[in-house]
Amino acid sequence: MSFCVAEEDLGSRLDVFCQKHLSKVSRSRVQNWLRIANQKPSRILKQIGEKIELCPPSVTPSTLEAQNIPLEVLFADEDLIVINKPAGMVVHPGAGNPDKTLVNALLYHYPGLCVGDTERPGIVHRLDKDTSGILLIARNNESHQALSEAFKNRTIQKTYRAICQGNLKKDSFELITGHKRHPTNRKRFTTQETTTRIAHSRYTVLKRKNGTTEVQVDLLTGRTHQIRAQLADIGHPLLGDRLYGGPLIPGFHRQALHAERIVFSHPRSEAKMDFQVAPDFSTIDRRIL
Repeated sequence: MSFCVAEEDLGSRLDVFCQKHLSKVSRSRVQNWLRIANQKPSRILKQIGEKIELCPPSVTPSTLEAQNIPLEVLFADEDLIVINKPAGMVVHPGAGNPDKTLVNALLYHYPGLCVGDTERPGIVHRLDKDTSGILLIARNNESHQALSEAFKNRTIQKTYRAICQGNLKKDSFELITGHKRHPTNRKRFTTQETTTRIAHSRYTVLKRKNGTTEVQVDLLTGRTHQIRAQLADIGHPLLGDRLYGGPLIPGFHRQALHAERIVFSHPRSEAKMDFQVAPDFSTIDRRIL
């Protein structure tokens, strides 16, 4: 396919120009196509009449297996699915987790789901394996693009519940920190580096008891392990978080972190959508709180 640069396109980025002509294709996918063609997505268009050639790579059929794994569906329509993911479930297949993931379950309950990455159909954001809570799934390209842009632009409100070690002194506070992979443990992230990405969270104490603190966390950014790394680096790791040094709780085999609430605009109707599911921290309550 090819497109011709018009006068009104001058000054636009190449990827923005192409995505304007491919409204049903996400910008990130257009960027990938351009890179495959050795084109720089951020290149600024400067010549009227320039012909832009774009050759999408052939789609490789997904080899993922549909598996009959139960899902707790909070909402579903023709555009999206809202899931309450249990702790212990990986979102999509990867190294060490070839199957039995949320994606394998989605393919069984929603046959024909083929949106976005063929190995991660419908996925627009993720939760760690041992974090429970609410996840959004796109069911068509338009929804995938709209939700992806909403996450990127931080217009989706995300609220978490967590229990950490120790007594947090302030009843409410914000952490605005750096965020990058740990220099020696590549599975972890550190907030001590201030020259890289910024992680921003708002914390509100809900309860203090027996040397632990339960908090509500509103995410202003969405970095990998954001809450886990921030709390660990101020000396208050999450209960059960082995990777970040949190104390282990008998009978509770996960970190005490739950994606409790999500508020967003429906990608088609723009109606306000608000979902909330309380965490199951009953094992901790019985043993500690």
